[in-house]
Amino acid sequence: MSRTTGRKSRRPSQQESVPILSAAYLKNAKSKKDIISRLSAITNALESDPELDPSDAPGLASLSTLLVQPDSFLHHKDSDVRLHTLLACMELFYVYAPEPPWDEEEILNIFRVMVRMLGNLGHTLESSGSGVDGGGTSGNSAETSCG
Repeated sequence: MSRTTGRKSRRPSQQESVPILSAAYLKNAKSKKDIISRLSAITNALESDPELDPSDAPGLASLSTLLVQPDSFLHHKDSDVRLHTLLACMELFYVYAPEPPWDEEEILNIFRVMVRMLGNLGHTLESSGSGVDGGGTSGNSAETSCG
C-alpha cells in the first residue's frame, strides 16, 4: 500500500538516529519535558497516518511494550507524562485494532490509569467551584428542581 505525500514523516531528525515510532526514541529522553515532547511526537506520528500498518513500523511493538511496563511511562510520577502516555496508547489501540498489542492485564492497567486520571479531573473541577454539573452547586435535587 503506497503512502500519500504531504504526510508528516516518521523519519528521525538529523540529530536523532532512531525512528520516532520505537522504544529507543522514547528511552533517549533526558528530562520530563523531553519525555512529554517525545510522547507528543509519537502521538502525532500515529495520528498523521490513519492507515499505518504495524508491520511497516517494526519499532512499534517495542514502543507499545515500553509504554505499559511497570515503573515506566504509564506509571510515571508526573501526571502530564501519564496523560501523554495514555494518548499514545489510545492511538496504538487504533493502529492495532482489532487486536491490541497488550495482554489483558496490561489493557486493564491502561484503563485503570485512565479512570484514575478522569477521577482526578472531577476532583479538580469540584475544588475550583465549577462542579461537574457546571453550576457550582452541591447537586442536591431539592436545590436544582424546577418546581
